[in-house]
Amino acid sequence: MLSDKAAELLRLVCAAHAALPWTEEAAEKLRPPGMSRSELTIAREELLDQRLLTCAQRLGGELLYGIPEGRLAEVQGRFFRYVPETGPEPAVRIIMPAAAGLPADLFRLLHRIAGSGLPLTAKGLLHLGHLKKLAAGVSLQEGHLEGLGLRSSYSAECPLPALVLADLLLTLGLIRRRDGVLIPDRERTEAWLGLAEQAMYARALEAVCFRYGAPGPGAQHLRGAVAGAGWLAGRWYRLDRLLAALEAAGLGQDRRAPEQQEPEAAAWLSWLAGAGLLSLGRADADGGLCFRWRMPYPCSGSCLRQEAAPNEDREKDAAEIPEAAEARTGHLIVQPDLEVLIPPETPYRVRWGLACFAEPETLESGLWSFRLTRERLEAASAAGLPPEEAAAWLGRHAAGGLPPGAAEIIGQWAAGLGRTRLSEMQVLACRDLADAEAVAGHPRLGDCLVRLGPLHFGVLPDRLPPLLRELAAAGLAPPSGRGAAPVPEPELFRLDPPPAAPGGGEGAAAREGRAAGSAPEAATREGSPGAAPGLFPPSRGLGEGAAVREPAAELWPDRDRVPAMWLRERRRYHAATSRSVMEQALRWGVAAAVTVDGEERRFVPERILPGRWRVFGYFADEDGAEPAAAELEAEDWGEIGIMLPKSRIASSAGQGDMV
Repeated sequence: MLSDKAAELLRLVCAAHAALPWTEEAAEKLRPPGMSRSELTIAREELLDQRLLTCAQRLGGELLYGIPEGRLAEVQGRFFRYVPETGPEPAVRIIMPAAAGLPADLFRLLHRIAGSGLPLTAKGLLHLGHLKKLAAGVSLQEGHLEGLGLRSSYSAECPLPALVLADLLLTLGLIRRRDGVLIPDRERTEAWLGLAEQAMYARALEAVCFRYGAPGPGAQHLRGAVAGAGWLAGRWYRLDRLLAALEAAGLGQDRRAPEQQEPEAAAWLSWLAGAGLLSLGRADADGGLCFRWRMPYPCSGSCLRQEAAPNEDREKDAAEIPEAAEARTGHLIVQPDLEVLIPPETPYRVRWGLACFAEPETLESGLWSFRLTRERLEAASAAGLPPEEAAAWLGRHAAGGLPPGAAEIIGQWAAGLGRTRLSEMQVLACRDLADAEAVAGHPRLGDCLVRLGPLHFGVLPDRLPPLLRELAAAGLAPPSGRGAAPVPEPELFRLDPPPAAPGGGEGAAAREGRAAGSAPEAATREGSPGAAPGLFPPSRGLGEGAAVREPAAELWPDRDRVPAMWLRERRRYHAATSRSVMEQALRWGVAAAVTVDGEERRFVPERILPGRWRVFGYFADEDGAEPAAAELEAEDWGEIGIMLPKSRIASSAGQGDMV
């Protein structure tokens, strides 16, 4: 439970800065009348304790504070409320329908990368040719990304949709860098495939809210509102009404009028349409921009607290969705012409298994389609998946089994595959015949090698580690370089998921995915384990790492030199002493208790005015009344004392409590 001062500070910095970092001076400008500087510091420390704020230090020593990006939705929902309109729905002409969606596009890219990896140049960039291949077939188009102002190190001819999707895979931690190649992260990919589609949207939406789009606080508030949980799926909403509501709540974009914010908001909505989350349209009446969600609240946390719509269950949390993905069973529809249809409810793990030996044709929203071909079955066989095993798996997952004609064709293909195959073998080459004879005569290398010629030996599979040990012991070890790396992550080319770990139970992979995806920003921080560099500049927000803390002794410096009676008692002093007490309260940034007209008042001094001694500040009594500005001379009050607020900092430094 936050104190009133901490809650007020959190509300102010959220409205003014969203998840962007700010300095102590910026917070001082937001300090409301009646809140002393020390109360501001104590409130900030309380928010740091609750991890509602984090703190980082610049190279020059300046401290930066900010709401962690992962908690902005929670903070927004604590203070700001928006109620979507429930009146008559406007007549709308669709101008940009929802695309197939991020789960489908990410699935396509991830499967391609799993097959051969994504090589990087010497500068750590993706090859243009590979990017163009990745862009083929994805539903996200250049038009969806216009107006976002995305900047990267790539030339203008690089397909922006492929860059964004690859960057999103990095942000979600689904791919990582290894030996100059981007490859899938096996554990996170397995967990991702165990999620339901709505949960995939939730993870992706949490990532894109801070990864793309304008960086200003108003833009972040807009994205939070659009991603909120109050929108009904299938209903049209007007954008201008949302912008007006944000302006009324003090969350407008840099104090611009709503009509000036619309182009930036329209660019963000276009990106969400390309992500498959919503459709865009124009109202028939006046051409106003409207949007319509495809599904109910795909984000797992509302970025603005919104009123529940009638007859809609708001108690169900999106975090429960991954468990549902584990419970569903997919049924594939195999046509006699070898086309395989995938209904929307089919788990993505089943879709991945089918993609191991079938060619994706259309991955549109709703029904996906694959096609069985001899070439894909042959490629799967070369990757270690026997055709008979693929056919048996397909029969188990096909609704009603395989059609007779399809089963016969697959059987004919399987019979002609695998009769011969090309295999790779590592060859040990000796420098001369003497070394070759020494290797051939070694008593413990007989089960590791097959002699191919006078100077060459073939290394038997799985016998490379003992071979290297014995060669090293005999002084015959080869150089460390061993040629090209194998195909990245062959373990992902399996039809079924790996067995759950002991004690994992049902839904363990989904829970791993929830843990891996709950803080997607951690996957892109420099230096984080397994992180690959993003293709776009990182967000400007602060992470949720350990905060830099202010030393306790600096809250009220030189306290031992201040007379104790100034802190513990209310007294009437000589005018000069009385002024000294007020000036000490001003230096510490605390309130002074003064007696005015026989009544004790709480006065927060702000500054000493020039000329004749006067102090400007606010009467801020704790009765709920609005703070009142005042200029006081020492003769205007009777008794006076310094009020030290209670704080964790003060107690840790032994500085006492409030007087």
